[in-house]
Amino acid sequence: KQNQLLEQLNDELLQLANKDALTNLANRHYLQRFLKEKLQTPQHVTIFMLDIDSFKLYNDYYGHLQGDEVLVRVASILQQVALEHHLIAVRLGGEEFALFGFDLSNDAATHIAEIICTQVEAAKIPHEKSTASSFVTVSLGYVQLEQMTFVNFTNVLEMADQALYAAKNNGRNQFQQYTPELSVHV
Repeated sequence: KQNQLLEQLNDELLQLANKDALTNLANRHYLQRFLKEKLQTPQHVTIFMLDIDSFKLYNDYYGHLQGDEVLVRVASILQQVALEHHLIAVRLGGEEFALFGFDLSNDAATHIAEIICTQVEAAKIPHEKSTASSFVTVSLGYVQLEQMTFVNFTNVLEMADQALYAAKNNGRNQFQQYTPELSVHV
């Protein structure tokens, strides 16, 4: 009986350690462990990184409880896209999210990025203070790495982050694919 209780507690602790409490998506800790395990052998990986446009302004205007609701709604959209396209959705922290997929063609990755941006805006969550739209939107950057083995988690995310910032600098509510030229300009 006691062993069964200990096993149940261990399972619950593992869930807590790997999931974001607010959105129920995987968290950064899970992502790091997953990528270290998954990318021991060379693979074609696509990493999408996104955040909610003008989210600080949203929180300042509508309040943090409404901000939390937006995070949950965006996470729900991302989880649905992840399920439909065999991706892993992760909340990195704050208003920043990531999705990871394997063996996606360039066309498929572009299509997924477009779906995410479109579906978030189509949710029609009012955002009066946004500079991009009258609704909540996201900016998204993604990188595709062919035959990648896991070297450095931070460097991999940095490439997707550079594409994300290019999308933001180009006006938000859009996506941008990483190219080596971005690291020079961003």
